[in-house]
Amino acid sequence: MMSRLPLRLASMLFAAAVLFAALPAVADFDAGFKAYVSGDYRVALQEWLPLAEAGDAEAQFGIGMIHQFGRGVARDLAEAATWFRRAAGQGSIRAQTQLAGMYARGDGIDQDWARAVAWWREAAEQGSVRAQFHLGEVYQYGNGFARDLEAAERWYGEAADQGYGRARDKLDEVVRLRREEDAAAAALAAGQARGATATAGPGQAVVLPLVLPEPTEGEPAADDTVATLGPPYRIHLASFPSVDDAEAGWRRLVRVGGALLAPLQPTFDRVDLGPELGAVYHVRAGPLADAESASALCEALAERDVRCMVVAPE
Repeated sequence: MMSRLPLRLASMLFAAAVLFAALPAVADFDAGFKAYVSGDYRVALQEWLPLAEAGDAEAQFGIGMIHQFGRGVARDLAEAATWFRRAAGQGSIRAQTQLAGMYARGDGIDQDWARAVAWWREAAEQGSVRAQFHLGEVYQYGNGFARDLEAAERWYGEAADQGYGRARDKLDEVVRLRREEDAAAAALAAGQARGATATAGPGQAVVLPLVLPEPTEGEPAADDTVATLGPPYRIHLASFPSVDDAEAGWRRLVRVGGALLAPLQPTFDRVDLGPELGAVYHVRAGPLADAESASALCEALAERDVRCMVVAPE
C-alpha cells in the first residue's frame, strides 16, 4: 500500500501542474477582454497577441477587430483579414462572418464573391443569423452569383426562424417577387404561344404584347397581334457620368427589377449639362404602350426600391 502512494501523489501533482499552467492563458484572455471593453485597446492587444500566436481563435478574432476598426492602432484591413482567416479556419463563426464581409466588399483584400459566399455558408450552417441574412441578399440581388430567389427565400427563412426581424421583412419581399415573376413568366409564355411577341433585330426596340381595348359596337374586332399605338413611352431610371457606368447601372437595376425590367430595351441618352457640369447619360427603358402602362410599371418598381419616372414620346 505504501509503495503506491508516491505514484498517486506524483499523478495528482502532475494534474495540478497542468491545471495551473492553463490558468494564466485564461486570465490573460479575460484581462484582454476587459481592456477591450473599457476601450484600452493597446492593453487588449498586448494580452491577446501571445494567445493568438499560440492558436487561440477568440484572441485571433479580437485582434482582427482591433486592426479592422483601427482601435488603438493604425487601421490595417489586410492585417485584420489575416487574423480573421486564422480564426475562421478554426471554426470561429464570428470570424467567418467578418471575413466573408471583407471579401464581399474588397476590404484590404481582393474582392472575391466566391470566397465571401463560402465563408458565409460556413457560418450560416453553424447558425449565424448575420451570415444567413447576407446569403439571402447575395441570392436576391445576384451579387457575384446568378440571381436565385428560391435560395434567397431559404436563407432569409433560416434567419427569420431565429427571430431576426429584417430577415422576416426580406422573406416577405422575396415571396412576393417570386409570385410576381412566376405570373409574369406565365403571361409571357401565353403571349408567345399566341404568336404575340415580336422579335427584334440588333439595335431595334423590343415590342411587347399590348392588351387591346374591346371593340365598341359597330367596330370590327382588332387582330390579336402586336400593335404599335404611335411613338412608345419609356421610363427614366437613373443618370451616370459615363456610358460604361450607365451600362453597369442598367445591369444592377435588372438584377433588382427582375422580370419587370428584363424584357425592356435600355437606351443610354447623352445629355450635355454645360461646361461646368459636363455630360451625363440617362438610363431609360421601353417601349411601353402608354402613360398608364409606364406609370403602373414605376409603381411596381417602387415596391422593389427602384425609382423611375415616365418619359413621354418626343
